[in-house]
Amino acid sequence: MKDLTFKDYLKVGFNLGIDSYFKIFFYTILYYIFCYLLLFTIVGILIIPALTASFYKFLLSEARNENISFFELIKQGFKNGLYWKSWLYFLIIFLIYMVALIPGIYAFITDYYLLSFIFYVLSVILILFVNTNFYLSFLLLVDYDKDINPINSLIESSSIVNKLGFNRIFFINLVFFLMSTLTLAFIFIFPIVNMINVGVYINANKEND
Repeated sequence: MKDLTFKDYLKVGFNLGIDSYFKIFFYTILYYIFCYLLLFTIVGILIIPALTASFYKFLLSEARNENISFFELIKQGFKNGLYWKSWLYFLIIFLIYMVALIPGIYAFITDYYLLSFIFYVLSVILILFVNTNFYLSFLLLVDYDKDINPINSLIESSSIVNKLGFNRIFFINLVFFLMSTLTLAFIFIFPIVNMINVGVYINANKEND
């Protein structure tokens, strides 16, 4: 893998995302609309993890210039056990986030404003820490669906992130977190952000250092 800076990753994400910007933007909006509609039924909720896996398969296929039809992409989330693997993955992530959110929950119920602020910041830091360690985990699970399980994808992601530089990936997460909370315009650069994530993953998986 190449030792890339934050600026380099921005360039990679821009180059990967700009050529198919409208297609990625359209699929992203479509993905969120489908997820929203599926939330209204039990069966729909059960399908969301597989749909998310299909969406990430799409991002990888765009980065690799693979021409996969829309209906074939939908099927991808149900192949090679990816349906139950993605479900288990999100369950594990949910439980981890619940632990990370404990300080934040306490921040809302305490009457001491300074203590509330401290616990809120602690919760945000913990979430960013989790996001950083597991930054590549779902991409790993989706890409190596035949050979990896959710727990191994989390472990492997943590190992790769440390090789890439934990502080560097943490900074990427922090920038995107701030951008997503401070501006609605974030949705228009979401295709680029998605491809930056994919760019980090592809760089990490290059065989030649």
